Amino acid sequence: MTGAAAAPRTLRLHIGAHKTASTHFDALIRANQTLLDAEGVAYLPKMSARRPLMRAIAHGIRGKSIPQDWLDVAAQYDADRCLYVLEEQVIGECHFAGPRAGGLYPHAPERVSVALKLLQAAPEATEILLAVRSPDTFFPSAWCEAQLYRDTAPFLEWMGPARLHQPFWLRLIERIRDAVPEYRLTVWTYESYAAHPAAFLPLVLGQAPGSIAAAAAVDDVVRPGPSAEALDQIARRRAKGRTLDRERVAEILTRFPRGATYPGPTFFSDAERAELRDAYADDLARIGALPGVTLLE
Repeated sequence: MTGAAAAPRTLRLHIGAHKTASTHFDALIRANQTLLDAEGVAYLPKMSARRPLMRAIAHGIRGKSIPQDWLDVAAQYDADRCLYVLEEQVIGECHFAGPRAGGLYPHAPERVSVALKLLQAAPEATEILLAVRSPDTFFPSAWCEAQLYRDTAPFLEWMGPARLHQPFWLRLIERIRDAVPEYRLTVWTYESYAAHPAAFLPLVLGQAPGSIAAAAAVDDVVRPGPSAEALDQIARRRAKGRTLDRERVAEILTRFPRGATYPGPTFFSDAERAELRDAYADDLARIGALPGVTLLE
């Protein structure tokens, strides 16, 4: 695939979302590279081309020419092979802008549209894939991830205009569908993936979940997130003016692992969690009824 070449015969574009075990899925795919090779599937791994792809998307939004570094990446993949792309930054930063400003991932529709053009994706041969997660764990997990690597506003302030009863994922998927209605969209849940990761590997090959019995497993479990103590340790060090690089953050996470001894932070009351989970169930039912969308149970 090059700037002037035809699109791959089949494209599967996995756009996230953040905090839905995409890092674990990436490791699972890498562990099963022989299966991909046997099926003629090329894999553009998460993070491997993030910078050139993000630059190319930014250029596309501004109407500028495609950067050479993205063309160099694209040229590595044969046009006659299926290509699976896993990159959650395609939909932008994890951010809630309020209903009137686009809601969850406000710039996702435009960014997905540009990414499909960059990948020269033919609608009849392309599938967009998106994993979603219950808001009662999605928003805390996203906030924790931000807090690990930069000084972040308190959780409720960071949440901004988000409200418990809003259909977060439904609105995002509707907006993506409005932007690229000719493309198929497949959706699954983080909760289902966390319970049976290997069952989702066939999605990479264009097969039904659970259809591969001999997939290689990944030793790592889906990451549980930081403990409340680890977050407190990081905040205290920053308050003293200390700079924490990723290595130091990793040391703190290892010293205070999330579990029975160091439980995770609490963000919602029991009643709020129940309300969010009920809204999520309703969200999923409505997503499953959308035309052009397949919801994997």
